[in-house]
Amino acid sequence: MEKALKQIAEELKIDKQAVYRFVVKNHINETHQKAKVKYYDDAAQLLIAQGFSKKTTSKNASKITSKITSSDAVIEVLLMQSELLQKELEIKNKQIEQLSIALAAAQQTAAAAQALHAGTIKQQLTLPEKTGRKAWEFWKKPKSDQNL
Repeated sequence: MEKALKQIAEELKIDKQAVYRFVVKNHINETHQKAKVKYYDDAAQLLIAQGFSKKTTSKNASKITSKITSSDAVIEVLLMQSELLQKELEIKNKQIEQLSIALAAAQQTAAAAQALHAGTIKQQLTLPEKTGRKAWEFWKKPKSDQNL
């Protein structure tokens, strides 16, 4: 069962700061961290307890440390890293898919805008402009209205 440094210190009836210093000095890594609280597994707890035990010699502690780090702990850390990387990869794949959909929509919008613009230009080129005398006559009042 995973425990925080405070819980381990309470069980061993040792100051929390002393346990923390022992963990840092012996490079004992936490299993995981939650809300800035580091949790340690049973193997790490055993190392900490043996480090403070007067019965255990330094030779026994080093043997236990080498056995733990060489097999189970390393495998467990690698599995956890693999799971984390797999989750990150899934998130990235979803982001790429969403960006691809957004890009396709933007390309369709750009193509529609380009077609609309081309149609507007074509329409402007085909409409005759009223210039000169004909345009003036169009706006001119009839002569019959001027005499009255």
